[in-house]
Amino acid sequence: LSAPVIVTEVLLSPFVKQSKHKSLKCIIGDTALRYLSDNLSLAELQYHMGTSVGVYSNWARKAKTPIAIDE
Repeated sequence: LSAPVIVTEVLLSPFVKQSKHKSLKCIIGDTALRYLSDNLSLAELQYHMGTSVGVYSNWARKAKTPIAIDE
């Protein structure tokens, strides 16, 4: 991730309608996600984000809820 891109977004955020009321953390997160989605292929994004079943299973374990997957 490019530091100048993040710095530019943060500096311009008070003047951009969509970013005016966002927190610094939110602006940086949005910028990082936009950068990754612009620079990674769909296959790379899917690999790094995980499968739906895998993501759901991890969430359910952390939330201490039973895993219910219909097939």
